Amino acid sequence: MHYELPIYGDAVLEHIENRLLSITPGVGKRKVSVARSASESRGEVLFVRRYLQDGLSMSCSGGDRFHKHQDFTDDGDGAKILVSMTMYLTSPEKGGQTRFEAANGGQGYDFQARRGDLGIWWSCKHSGERDMNSTHGGVPLKAGIKWIATRFLYDSVSKCDVGTSDTVLVPTAVKDNKENVNSMSTLHGMTMPHGVVHMPDCSADALSATDQSFDGVNEKFISIIARNAELEAKMNAKLDNSGDTGPDEDDWYNMDMI
Repeated sequence: MHYELPIYGDAVLEHIENRLLSITPGVGKRKVSVARSASESRGEVLFVRRYLQDGLSMSCSGGDRFHKHQDFTDDGDGAKILVSMTMYLTSPEKGGQTRFEAANGGQGYDFQARRGDLGIWWSCKHSGERDMNSTHGGVPLKAGIKWIATRFLYDSVSKCDVGTSDTVLVPTAVKDNKENVNSMSTLHGMTMPHGVVHMPDCSADALSATDQSFDGVNEKFISIIARNAELEAKMNAKLDNSGDTGPDEDDWYNMDMI
């Protein structure tokens, strides 16, 4: 399942976006207007994917997976994906790693998906050329469910030599993150928000399959939307009254980048 989730216009996603962009300062060609016009929000999305385990997937025998590739693609205006930032939203019980087969001098490296982790990689060398060592793919999911959300940063290849921050500010609340006990029990485990469709892409046969929409609406999702709207209204009211531009300093701490 694949869905492009618009970032701008949602206060929570915009805060996440700002934190992501702070990791590679100056990288990321933003195409959204100041007025946050939805019609002009090109590229400012989180690419959300859901992977199902072997036996549950409609499209992938052996478990949902993603073919190996590099993200060094063109946006049509001369910019390419320089940096990929993937947020792992669940911890599948078996399989589902992001495999970098050319890493470690060709020995390969499997990044195990864990809830709360952020995986970041460059798709170009400092010289601006495609980096074949960034070749990666999704290992078949054998047990559990895997949700990820990826932000691709498009920009000129002249910025391939820009460094990353040594630390990044994250909410102190992440210290209280709890490991999911059962990935299948997470919100939108086997369900999806209304309007989101399956987009199978594991095989040629799957690609020709008819997309199937999820017609039901998860009641918890409705309550979360209402709760987010309430929190956003309170946050905006606080900012309007204080003239502040964001969270208080005490709400953040520096996390060392690995």
